[in-house]
Amino acid sequence: MKKAVFLDAGTFGLGFSFDPLKTLPLEWTFFDETAPHEVMERLRGAAIVITNKVKLSKETIQRLPDLKLIAVIATGVDCVDVAAAKESGISVCNVTGYSTGTVPQLTILLILSLANSFLSYTADVQKGRWQRHPHFCFLDYPIQEVRGKTLGILGYGNLGKEVARIARALGMKVLIVSHKALAETLPLEQVLKKADFFTIHTPLTQATRNLIGERELSLMKKSAYLINVSRGGIVNEPALAKALREGIIAGAALDVLTEEPPSSTHPLLDPTIPHLILTPHIGWASHEARGTLLETTKGNIEAFLAGAPKNLV
Repeated sequence: MKKAVFLDAGTFGLGFSFDPLKTLPLEWTFFDETAPHEVMERLRGAAIVITNKVKLSKETIQRLPDLKLIAVIATGVDCVDVAAAKESGISVCNVTGYSTGTVPQLTILLILSLANSFLSYTADVQKGRWQRHPHFCFLDYPIQEVRGKTLGILGYGNLGKEVARIARALGMKVLIVSHKALAETLPLEQVLKKADFFTIHTPLTQATRNLIGERELSLMKKSAYLINVSRGGIVNEPALAKALREGIIAGAALDVLTEEPPSSTHPLLDPTIPHLILTPHIGWASHEARGTLLETTKGNIEAFLAGAPKNLV
């Protein structure tokens, strides 16, 4: 029986069942987490590996002669050296379309939270400010309607399209930046200048790494907000920290960082940075989305075992 390994099953959370995978004719080993120095030993003799975010480098791949399939249990495959895998005759598959409910949901939540200064108000209530106030309300932080505002969307795949659909339902005007040949696509600089909110839904590639840096942030309105629920590394994080401190833009909300988990010295973890919301890469992770991910990955492995691999990258 072929050996199969899930390197970071713990990313699916406590209590999540992997019983669907166990029905496959494979000898499974599940690890909650795998450090870089543990990858080689854990994959020795394995024919199939599932990874969510554990990196598989060229050096590692070339030293695993038994490996035949890398099943990325996510859409982004930046954790795998795909070119090296192909050179070694290893198939790489991924899962797309599983998060069209959960990622747009978080995106809209972050937009509305920024527009309503939501975290600032809830934090003040927890500190007792409302209880001590002479009036029935206090209005220390700006509140604005998103209706009539312009939303810039970078990336117009399944996620970008769903965010656009919801935003239009809220009365927002949508401008699109995409590498796809779409009639409605506009240049990045033009959209940055016009957007009241700008949200990112594009993969991390060499072309998109640090795409939003100091220059791009300076093009945005001082009243504009930046949202990134795609991949860390697309936004230059030191540049964003500087822009927030200097009031170049009004605020930002990020669900992803270049380094995950971040070190305590990460430039965006300084609590003195104003108007910043950070969430721990949860946009993908509704219970429903995780179930779809697991079932699709199971299907990818079944297809590979049957000699008809699918969802290859």
